[in-house]
Amino acid sequence: MTSPSRPPAPGRHHLGPTLGEPSTGHHRPGGRRDPAGGWSGPPEQPPPGPVPPARHTRAEPPHSPGPGPGPGPGHPGHSDQPVDPAQTARVQLGLPGAPPGRPEPDPREPGPGRTGSLPVAAPGWQPPYQGAAEFRQEYLTAPTWDSAPPTELIQQPVRPESESISSTMRGQIVDRMIRINTSHALQAADRLGTKLAVGPHCLALFSVDQAPSRYQRLSTATRLILDGDDAENLPDLLRDLTDRAREKIAEGYASGRRWDPRTPLTGLVLRSEELDEATTYIGLGVSTLDTPGLPWSRARQRVTGADGLHLRGQGLIYLQDGTAMQVIRRAQMASGQHEITASRRVDSQYPSRRDEYLIERATHHGDESWELMRHLHEVLLTA
Repeated sequence: MTSPSRPPAPGRHHLGPTLGEPSTGHHRPGGRRDPAGGWSGPPEQPPPGPVPPARHTRAEPPHSPGPGPGPGPGHPGHSDQPVDPAQTARVQLGLPGAPPGRPEPDPREPGPGRTGSLPVAAPGWQPPYQGAAEFRQEYLTAPTWDSAPPTELIQQPVRPESESISSTMRGQIVDRMIRINTSHALQAADRLGTKLAVGPHCLALFSVDQAPSRYQRLSTATRLILDGDDAENLPDLLRDLTDRAREKIAEGYASGRRWDPRTPLTGLVLRSEELDEATTYIGLGVSTLDTPGLPWSRARQRVTGADGLHLRGQGLIYLQDGTAMQVIRRAQMASGQHEITASRRVDSQYPSRRDEYLIERATHHGDESWELMRHLHEVLLTA
């Protein structure tokens, strides 16, 4: 909007001067701009047809209190020097090299590189893409629940950096545990009430193919444990597996042969993926149908063979670099997400949260499972 006492500066309108606005010659055919601030040329002629929109150019501020025709020959401000087209372009566009004494361009004026009354940022440095907020937050914020560590902590043994497992491999192990626990729930529902009924806990041993010429491949060996009174309690089951591993290792040393816990039937597992000399054992896990809110001993009283897709589950993982990971798997036929908590960074397709004191916190609340898993792992490393 312009003031009635002062008509708008030349160049503000796409279609030339309006009624009552002094003409400056911007739209005149053959008009010529004088560097001293005036225009000269043939008299203004009305266009024969509709006037096309003029190119948006920067308006020159007036040199006198009111706009009017520029100085002509004989005027004190007129210069007889020839007009330099390049200099004229610099004046119109507000580029460096304009004649001295010109005022600085007004950033509020429309012109090249500006839209409306706001300047448009010139191309330049832009902040790097930070990723989706929901994926960044999982490693930037601490858990909202009881984030303070317990007062009496059990110190974890210091692990050398050479034993560190990549966050990508940890993510693959978490994904594999979710698949194992899903299959475990389906088997438990299908075999419920039969002679081959599956117990609430399942053992998993994780290995990595570390051959230099091949891509790192995750290998898993598992053991489904039949249901029974001796398979209900997870700490008791872990103690039994540790005692059996010690016996097998001692028998192997006595006979001069190496005992491998990942070998089906003779080891601690019943099924195993491909193994060779380059496949290195890196940790273990436990798939359980016990959930924090409901143990399997109570849940199975209302389960039928068709309820496998509606069962939740849980997975506990302990790796050789001291990483502890807990997975609370949602039911396949339920909404929501898996709840993944890890003591170190995990790059998985599912969101996770960090808790560096996961083992210490569970032990502080009376859960022996993590310490017994760590003990079993240490025994298996000597095989």
